[in-house]
Amino acid sequence: MRHAGFSAFGAALVAAGIALGAWAAHGLEPAAARSMHTAALYAMVNGIGLVALGRVGRGRLHRVAAWLITAGVCVFCGTLVLAATAGTSTATAPLGGSVLILGWVAAAVALLRMDAPDR
Repeated sequence: MRHAGFSAFGAALVAAGIALGAWAAHGLEPAAARSMHTAALYAMVNGIGLVALGRVGRGRLHRVAAWLITAGVCVFCGTLVLAATAGTSTATAPLGGSVLILGWVAAAVALLRMDAPDR
C-alpha cells in the first residue's frame, strides 16, 4: 500500500469508529456496548494517526510502522467487535494491542529519523 493508501484507510477507520460508537450507544446491551465503545475509540484514534503518518511518511520504516498499525488495529478492534456481536473470545485482542504498540514505536523512530542530520 502506498502512503496515501494508509491515509485513506485511516480516514475509513475514523468513519467506522463513528459508526461503531453509534451502534454501541443505540443498539447493544451494556456489556457488549463497552467492548464496542473501546473498539470505536481505538479505530478513531489510530485512524487519525494513520492519516497523519500517511501524509508525512516517506521511508521504509514509515511504511513498516503503518502496516503494523493497520494490522494491529484490525486484530484488536475486530476481536472486540466480534466479542460484542457474536460473543466470541477476546483472547486475540492483546496480540492486536501489542502489534499496535510496536507500530507506534516504529512510527516514533521513523519520525525522529526525519529530523536527524545526514551523516
